[in-house]
Amino acid sequence: MAGARATATWQEAKEVLTVVRIRYAPSLESQLLILLSSIVYFTDIEGVLKEQLKGLSNPRLVEQQLGMLEVTIAGAKRRLESDAKLYVLGLRADEPQTARDKQQKFGILDAQPLLAEDIATTHGPLGRAVLYIDIDDFKAVNTSLTEVRVDALVLPVIHRFLAEVVRSIGHAYAEGGDEMTIYLPNCTQTFAIEVGHAVRKGISELSFGAAAAHTKVTVSVGVAYAAANSPSENLVLEANEAKQLAKGKGKNRIEPWGGS
Repeated sequence: MAGARATATWQEAKEVLTVVRIRYAPSLESQLLILLSSIVYFTDIEGVLKEQLKGLSNPRLVEQQLGMLEVTIAGAKRRLESDAKLYVLGLRADEPQTARDKQQKFGILDAQPLLAEDIATTHGPLGRAVLYIDIDDFKAVNTSLTEVRVDALVLPVIHRFLAEVVRSIGHAYAEGGDEMTIYLPNCTQTFAIEVGHAVRKGISELSFGAAAAHTKVTVSVGVAYAAANSPSENLVLEANEAKQLAKGKGKNRIEPWGGS
């Protein structure tokens, strides 16, 4: 059964590789091949390991081991599939791709040090904004699911959502376990606040798999804006302060810095 699943997955992967090779370049196909091969490996090994575990004589131990296996493989497959999806969606036939450092743990959002660099070097005539996002009651979520399950089933989903939100309008960065930031390099204050509302609402509606299926997550969002040609060195600090204000006002809300 496991072998059949892996074979079917590999057939789908080969179709994707063919499209990539024809539309883009063989070098891109080779890079994507590594990701897809890993996905097939996990599809195959998952079934094999589950069959082996069922041979154990202790039912409670079997249940425990299967649970741990489910979390581990789900996390690995989600990260691999996310990498492959974002890689394909990010391909452009007529322009070179500029690699950006990613947060090492999940490899989805940009690394935190890039935020200061982007603020200093990338901005447009409409102004710029930073959104500071903090997961509400994160310790309680960790306690309820365990840190392992949160890392495998919850945080990657949130990170992928934010990566999709900022596509073509800015960048999203991983600040810490429960904190993320967004930089919008060319926007009005009204637009930045609307993005904040969309992020808050979107995260509250996310669904998580396996053991986290019944988990719901909310966030508090702070927004700081600087008009074109205005100082921007305090944007991150101001967005963080606005986020703290949102938490103080009851969480699951957005607050602009300065009450604008």
